[in-house]
Amino acid sequence: MQKTNNPIKRVRAIKARYEKQLLARPGVMSVGVGLCQRDDAPTDETCIVVTVRNKRTIDNLSPDEVLPEQIEGIPVDVQESGDIVAWNA
Repeated sequence: MQKTNNPIKRVRAIKARYEKQLLARPGVMSVGVGLCQRDDAPTDETCIVVTVRNKRTIDNLSPDEVLPEQIEGIPVDVQESGDIVAWNA
């Protein structure tokens, strides 16, 4: 495994290794790298951002829908996108 001192590059590399597995989870719409959000406001902490249409409490998820809190020490932040609609111009 290649090590890097650049934290963004490290998070991107970890995201790339797990992206297919995360996208295969029910309800997951996208996987990216961004800032964690707390109370609907961005923090200065870089994380793996997993977007779902509707965010639900863990009690309302099946075991295969539960996402990890972190991957290789990097936080996973689940963010709600709502419905995505394509617009024709």
